[in-house]
Amino acid sequence: MALLAAAGVSLSILAFSVVLGSEGGRHRQVFEFKAAGRVAALQAEMDSHVEAVHSLQSLYSATESVSRQEFSVFAGNEFSTHTAIQALEWVPLVKAEERAGYEAAVQAEGFSGFTILERQDY
Repeated sequence: MALLAAAGVSLSILAFSVVLGSEGGRHRQVFEFKAAGRVAALQAEMDSHVEAVHSLQSLYSATESVSRQEFSVFAGNEFSTHTAIQALEWVPLVKAEERAGYEAAVQAEGFSGFTILERQDY
């Protein structure tokens, strides 16, 4: 009788282990499937945003200079197409000898307090 009870307990433990292993495997498969879907969606979104930056690069490659207004029109289109992009910046290169004239020109366009600030490294 004890032998029969031991065999029953052993079979129960074995069945429990088999069921537990198959359930764990099934949960792992479901997790990996869902994770792969989310990774693919994130990658597609990132690729879309990188494409927006490449478009911006093409804008600058097509002309010698890009005005604030041209950049604004371009960026407005990118914002409407890529709603997750929060900012694109227009930061022209201004040489030291052109600084005063550039600041005056921007101020004349209606940005009365405009001045170029230099970055301070600490």
